Amino acid sequence: ILILILTFQTPSQANDIRALEIEGMSVGDSLLDYFSEKVIKNNLMDYAYKDKEFSTAEFFKTDFNYELYDIVIVNFKANDKNYIIYAVGGVVDYKNINKCYEEKNKIAEEISSLLKDAKKEEDHKVRTKDPNAEFMSYIWYFTKEGDRVSIECYDFKPENTYNSPDQLRIGILEHEFENWLATKAY
Repeated sequence: ILILILTFQTPSQANDIRALEIEGMSVGDSLLDYFSEKVIKNNLMDYAYKDKEFSTAEFFKTDFNYELYDIVIVNFKANDKNYIIYAVGGVVDYKNINKCYEEKNKIAEEISSLLKDAKKEEDHKVRTKDPNAEFMSYIWYFTKEGDRVSIECYDFKPENTYNSPDQLRIGILEHEFENWLATKAY
């Protein structure tokens, strides 16, 4: 089922992350095409970024009836009145981390066939900076333009401050946002 979360507009755009969608949203779209400004502002999150160039909004399945995701996370420039999407991600909760790994690998097969020119990087059971996670497993795809598509499984500790089950996280990040994350955000 999760393979269907990423849809593509045309085969000629297969190496362009703008052709990937999460709950219909793509990098480069205006978030105003999906939500009113009031709804966007009501769902802003205060992430601990030291640089405030980008803002984050989270939209929960309980409020928006998403088909596949429990949470949709969108990043846009903080002062952009058009709310152009620079990154969009989806989160799916799992009670069993092994199911998450299975879905991660299925999605990776699909992405590999579509982002043929992308550099693939992967690791399993990586310690994270997040004190709530025991470890994560990831597959990342980097395009020639510097964009990134990430597929990650987080194995959270039974007792964690999020009160969260294990999670599959999928992200589509435009190169400017990816660079900001790597150099300025933290």
